[in-house]
Amino acid sequence: MATDKLFPAYAQIAYHSPYGNHVMTLPIKAITTTGLGDAGTAVAWDTTVVDVRDMVEAMIDDLIAANPSSIVFDRYTIFKVPAVGEPGQPIFTNAVTSGAGTETGLTGQEKAVQVTIGFLTTSFGQSRIVLLDRPVNGNFGNFVNSTGDLAAVISNFISDANAWSGRDNSQPAFYTNTSITLNKRLRRKYGMV
Repeated sequence: MATDKLFPAYAQIAYHSPYGNHVMTLPIKAITTTGLGDAGTAVAWDTTVVDVRDMVEAMIDDLIAANPSSIVFDRYTIFKVPAVGEPGQPIFTNAVTSGAGTETGLTGQEKAVQVTIGFLTTSFGQSRIVLLDRPVNGNFGNFVNSTGDLAAVISNFISDANAWSGRDNSQPAFYTNTSITLNKRLRRKYGMV
């Protein structure tokens, strides 16, 4: 993964399903921090100052509410990237308590399922949030629906009051679609092919 596109900061959210461990990476605007152990603050897109720890934990709360109990969110780590081309340096990490999903309306195939939530940034770059091993009630393909069980996740990511960023360093501003497929790499890993 190119570190340039994650400059100047990002969060990694670790979670697991019955089949494997996964990590979600979400870019963040520049963080002001006192150093290790301080998650810091960032200037949100509406120019207010947001506590990065609160922002990441609010996203995890929305993800927990949008996933079944088979998906468990374990830990998150916040990274700063000192300069373009350099690797991210962890500045804060925390365990998630009560991280099991609470959504009860999801059934069907989950093993190796990939749910990709697509966005456009204000610079018309593409951004996305990817969930793995999430049951989807037998629905596969592309959907345009920002009001379903992922609505809070979508709203959180594009909110002016947050400091989430696209990998083009612009604000994720427009939800485009949700794509549901089987992940080929996971199918091989899980011995499904």
